Amino acid sequence: ASPATQDTSKEPSPATSNETQGTEAEEPRRGGILRVTTNEDPGSLDLHVEAGETALLPGVHIFETVLTTDGEGRPVEMLADYEVQDNGKKIVLKLRKDVKFHNGDIMDSGDVVASLNRWLKYASFAKKTIGNYLTKLEATDEHTVVLELSESSPLAFFTINSTLSLP
Repeated sequence: ASPATQDTSKEPSPATSNETQGTEAEEPRRGGILRVTTNEDPGSLDLHVEAGETALLPGVHIFETVLTTDGEGRPVEMLADYEVQDNGKKIVLKLRKDVKFHNGDIMDSGDVVASLNRWLKYASFAKKTIGNYLTKLEATDEHTVVLELSESSPLAFFTINSTLSLP
């Protein structure tokens, strides 16, 4: 049929499109370059200070958080495993060993405490969701960080899982 007489009331599915008919799906490949653009340059890649989308988009691919979430929104290990104690008023983070920074230095609990303190200082999100409840933040040994809260905060894990809580 000529283009003028084709029935266009039903869009073809990708499997029956002329562009894919008779071709096999390619196997996924690793490597290469992924180019991503944004509408503007980020003011900074300091995600404790710069929380806009233009900083977050590349930032989530550069930095790792202490915890992250699984597909159902539950906290899971990224740079640390965790244990909740005292009815949610105490969070113990057990850091993975031998995690290296870009310069080769090994991450330890002092790095995580310093980063969390900086995050709490600059990020209003952190101040509002966990900072108001935080009574103690300390490195108890080289691989353990303890957060004590005045009361259980349902947002504590969400906040720690946040892209903005980087070590």
